[in-house]
Amino acid sequence: MEPPRHANRPWATTAVRGHLRRWTTYYTTRILWSAEPVEPPDPPSPARVLDSLELLATQDLIAGGVRPHTLAAALTQLDAVERLRREAGFVADAPDDLPKIATAVARRVYAEVRDAIDAEPAMPWAVNLAGQLAARGLAAPDRLAHHRPVIQARTFQRHLAQQLNARAGDLLPRLAAVLREAELDAVTDLRRRAARSVEVRDELDLLGAISRTRRTIGWSRAQLYALASDQVTSR
Repeated sequence: MEPPRHANRPWATTAVRGHLRRWTTYYTTRILWSAEPVEPPDPPSPARVLDSLELLATQDLIAGGVRPHTLAAALTQLDAVERLRREAGFVADAPDDLPKIATAVARRVYAEVRDAIDAEPAMPWAVNLAGQLAARGLAAPDRLAHHRPVIQARTFQRHLAQQLNARAGDLLPRLAAVLREAELDAVTDLRRRAARSVEVRDELDLLGAISRTRRTIGWSRAQLYALASDQVTSR
């Protein structure tokens, strides 16, 4: 029997932590395609499960076009991976040879989150992001040939300060606008580099830095996009 799903906000990081725990237990106590109990395999490494989950979310973000539900699923999962890694002190590993059971757990978790998001109306921030990506011509992979320098995660705070100093207006809307633009640029660069078969670790690290900054301030992504939209409409 499969473990029960979360009823409330099943895409939140706390819920993802529960999904990971339940599906790990499930796969290590019963082989999914067997009708009888079997000898449990070794539990998958939580770090490698998060690597697999990041890979699935990244693939979805690259291949999902500008569908708001797909963008919401991919980015919320990347947020959760970054936060859970940070809490546990895990370091991202190359996705070349991930254990099968870690991949199986990650697929179940990702499907659970994606299904929950698909069942709800599109999140306004994801609709906003989809519109901006479409305006950049990112709906089709053959439009992704151009590339520009990437903001490094280690210098993101300096970039943030420079951008804030260069803008006028109230601080919070300015900050929200810079964070939103940085996230848009990171997704743009990730998809362009992936189209050229280039490693996208820098872009994932930048998305993580943006997520950490937003958490430090105490903003959800919905609040970030609402404030950033206020900044745009007030210009």
